[in-house]
Amino acid sequence: MSDYSIWVCEYSFVKDYHKSGVLYGAHNQGYVKLPYCYVVIKGKDHVAMVDVGYNDKAYGKTLGDRFKVEKLAQPA
Repeated sequence: MSDYSIWVCEYSFVKDYHKSGVLYGAHNQGYVKLPYCYVVIKGKDHVAMVDVGYNDKAYGKTLGDRFKVEKLAQPA
């Protein structure tokens, strides 16, 4: 039995993101779903959240609107 578990949780996504934005050399090869995720690490007495940096305020909101971020559910 392991002493910890690791969970990758999707909290939002961009439905149609240019494939070349995530895969080098994939120009003009269509679109992919781009998930926004965070990681939860659970141990016996501790829980840690990693990479919860997206903020839907100020410039983050501008980017979210531009790329059509959908179903945003803040990790809190």
